[in-house]
Amino acid sequence: MGKYFDTGWLRTLTPVTNQIETNKTDDAFADKDIIFDWLAVDIPKGTHKIIHASMIHQGLHGARQAETDCQLWFARSVDGNAPPSLGTPNSAVTGTGHRKHLVGALVFDASSSNVGDTMTFNQFYTTSVNRAGNDRIASSPIIVSPEPNSGANVGYDRIYVAGISMGVINFSTNVLLNQDGDQAATTTETTLTVKGAHATKVFEVGDVIQAMDLAAIGTITALTTTSITVDLCEAALEDDDEILTTSPVKIKLGFEQ
Repeated sequence: MGKYFDTGWLRTLTPVTNQIETNKTDDAFADKDIIFDWLAVDIPKGTHKIIHASMIHQGLHGARQAETDCQLWFARSVDGNAPPSLGTPNSAVTGTGHRKHLVGALVFDASSSNVGDTMTFNQFYTTSVNRAGNDRIASSPIIVSPEPNSGANVGYDRIYVAGISMGVINFSTNVLLNQDGDQAATTTETTLTVKGAHATKVFEVGDVIQAMDLAAIGTITALTTTSITVDLCEAALEDDDEILTTSPVKIKLGFEQ
């Protein structure tokens, strides 16, 4: 392996139940809310520097929403135990016991680390800058030394990353099922007809989707502006159900060995 490597795009988990109310009203994230709880990331064994990070936020109703500062927190296991949960996404940090697991933090500054309105459907952040207090400073790389044998595969150890909002974020999609006869559950590939925001501006092939009332759907295999093809539809859906992805935020981490 070369001196540098990255993780590729990682799909973080933000449960649909924490993104929108079951009555279809928006449920925006507030300042200092958890965006996603600890995500396990396996990296090659040894000590590494985190030198870069990028993040994509799903837009609001198929359009770019205002950028906001965000934080990534990094942690490791201790004595074979993963860091304790920070709490519930779309709420403030309430979990305890994670302090001894923390190894560093990185800040996405909305004023300097995003591509602005050149990306019309999402927010894209990229940075290698950290923050101390209210002043941005060029940071030293974050050194991570995972606990030995903590990874899922031979030759890899595991670190953890979580996301924290520093402003308002809204993951409502306004992609609505448009089928007068509703949609029955099925175990075979199915195409859902939708209306509202263009599905291609909100979702990607590979996204795992659900209805706003937590009715499970499946994994997207194809998209048009008015249709979503999924590998199956686990639960029955009703006309006008709003459809959301369980991964509205994706991140990519860059390392130097």
